[in-house]
Amino acid sequence: MAETVRIYTKQIDETGHCPFCDRAKEFLVQKGIPFEESMLDPLQRQAFYADHDLVGGEATVPQVFLTEEDGEVHRIGGYTQLTLCGIESLFQHEPR
Repeated sequence: MAETVRIYTKQIDETGHCPFCDRAKEFLVQKGIPFEESMLDPLQRQAFYADHDLVGGEATVPQVFLTEEDGEVHRIGGYTQLTLCGIESLFQHEPR
């Protein structure tokens, strides 16, 4: 299976950690979904939001993306969207 999940989170700074980032990573771990994490500092986050046309309530972390086998990238969204989208069905192993 070549689908990959990347989660963009914030670096811990003077404002603290990101509880929704922690919850999203825990969700992926509990579902057995492998993922790669990219931690963004405040300047990187602003550039990331601009690059992905995220504005208003969408300009938050975490941001989760799924890359399919063919290279097509899909933005899932944040923690809530992650838990509702059914992503775990893509990573269930076939019985042997």
